[in-house]
Amino acid sequence: MDNHATSTIPQQETLLQETISFLRFPLIVAVVLIHCNFGGVSVGGTSIASPDSHPAYTFIRALFVEGIAAMAVPVFFFISGFLFFYKTDFSPNAYRHKLARRCRSLLIPYIFWNIVVIILILLSQTFMSGMTSGNQKLFADYTAADWLNCFWYYGNDVKPICYQFWFLRNLIVLVVFTPVVYFIVRRFGAAFIILYGVVWIADLLPVAGTSVLDPCGIIFFCWGAWYSANGKNFLAEMGRVPLRLAAAAYILLLAAHMCLNTLDMQKADTAVVRASVFIGLVAVVLSAATQLKSGRWRANRFLGSSTFFIYAYHGAAATLALKLFPRIFPTTDAAITAGMFALCAFLTALGLALYKLLDSLAPTFTSFICGGRKAAKARQSPKA
Repeated sequence: MDNHATSTIPQQETLLQETISFLRFPLIVAVVLIHCNFGGVSVGGTSIASPDSHPAYTFIRALFVEGIAAMAVPVFFFISGFLFFYKTDFSPNAYRHKLARRCRSLLIPYIFWNIVVIILILLSQTFMSGMTSGNQKLFADYTAADWLNCFWYYGNDVKPICYQFWFLRNLIVLVVFTPVVYFIVRRFGAAFIILYGVVWIADLLPVAGTSVLDPCGIIFFCWGAWYSANGKNFLAEMGRVPLRLAAAAYILLLAAHMCLNTLDMQKADTAVVRASVFIGLVAVVLSAATQLKSGRWRANRFLGSSTFFIYAYHGAAATLALKLFPRIFPTTDAAITAGMFALCAFLTALGLALYKLLDSLAPTFTSFICGGRKAAKARQSPKA
């Protein structure tokens, strides 16, 4: 019995690491899809994707962008919280060591990519003013406070100027306060996560979903941290729930979301979508682990290593693509429905190509702008 238990532990750890590695790429594709929707795109002040004129697009976006893809960012928070305390005897020395490492992996690329977007917007304001929205102050009129806010709350938004980096900003803040997180998850454990989760699902904290105070990031970071800070393998813990039950519950919640969305019952729909994120996380993790363990799926290391670059570059590219699309293609219901997925596929493929090219030409620089993350050869990991 003891020999079996001893041999099982490394297998569980390997499966855990393979599951995390595998999930990164499909999750980042879901993030790209979120930013390829036409909800905020307008021509001549009129939205090109209204529910009345584009019912198919409205339905598909509600299912894939507002429903399925909604779990992507929470899962990234969950994984980040788990990995921060993973195999770590948390102490002041460990905290200082972790902060130093996160400065390289989070803070440096955060500053770099925001500067890149500042340069791109400056170029567009100078040479392509017709492509800008006109909703933000011109850089020529910026004060010192405005420049600093580019890295925190840009203009009238609650995101940095590199808008998708709101996640990274919030993650940096959570990392700084990990001693508090550690105390909470060790002292109050699952009770805090459940209680705060209920408050979030019920939308009792009217906080913008991308602000630093966003409860979603806090909940899922703490949930992941709760497992590792208490020496738990989240696959083993989640494995107590039958996969079929988790999958069935998730599908039912998605169906409820679509019904409520169609009926325009926004408050109830928000609660259902947020509840689906919790169930969906368990279902997705268990599905991936099951397929990896059976050998039917394998984690491609190159795809996993490319995710940060795709995440960092795609925001500006998606903004440009969405502005150009109605100038090139028709804006019929079918065209923008297909266009949303086509843009997602194109930007993901372009990101992979750029990452591979940049890494082959300047691997040290590529690692630097990706937070020290190094590319792996396009090979698959062994079976779990």
